[in-house]
Formats: sequence, structure tokens, C-alpha cells
Amino acid sequence: MRPMAFIFAASACVALFSGCNESPRGAFNMEPRRVTIITEPQGASVTQIHPLGQPSTSLGKTPLNERSVSVVTNIKSMKKMPYYEAQKLLTHVGNVVVKIEKPGYQTFHGTLKTESGHTTVHNITLEAAPQ
Repeated sequence: MRPMAFIFAASACVALFSGCNESPRGAFNMEPRRVTIITEPQGASVTQIHPLGQPSTSLGKTPLNERSVSVVTNIKSMKKMPYYEAQKLLTHVGNVVVKIEKPGYQTFHGTLKTESGHTTVHNITLEAAPQ
């Protein structure tokens, strides 16, 4: 009887914990939107940061005029997602998350609003890097 009880207990543990090895996932809708990004000074490199570890996209150098970006518009699920990752994903809803870099200036990390059906204009002044 003991071996049977052990097999049952081991099977129950495997069934209970097998889902724990699954990595966090999110399901969401994406929509193309348009932004204009102007920096002072011009010529800064703009990179779009995507959610959930997806590769970033280079958008080019400023000024960027009516550039198409992919934006999260609706989150369907956040399966087994830790709070911190879920919070990061929520910052992407309706927004474009960017990194703007220019030698001699501090890197700008920002979440810029977008609007469906319209081009949203963002003017960003870069701060000089400390010397």
C-alpha cells in the first residue's frame, strides 16, 4: 500500500506544479499610429521599446515627421505575469515608449501618448550630459 500512496502523492505534486514552469505571457492587440518627434537639438536617434522583451525598433533620427509606430491598444490576458511585468505592459497601452540618444546629451527615456486616427506631435528638449 505504501508504494501506491507514494506514487499517488508524487503524481499529485507533478500535476500541481507542472504549470509553474510556464513563462509569463501576455496577449494584446497592436495598432499602427503616427507620431512626429522633434528634439532640440535635432539629429538624435530614436528607438521604440516594445513590451515583454520584444526587440526594439529604430525609428531614425530627429526630426521624425509622421512616423508610423506599433502601439498596444488592448490587453487580452497577462497569464502568470509578475506584477512588475504587468505594470510595464500597461504603460504601453495607447503609448509609444522611446529611448532618444545623442552624443553629449543625457539619454531620454519616455512614454509618449498617441491618438488613433491622428498624428501626435512631441517636442523634447535634450539635457546636456554632465561633464
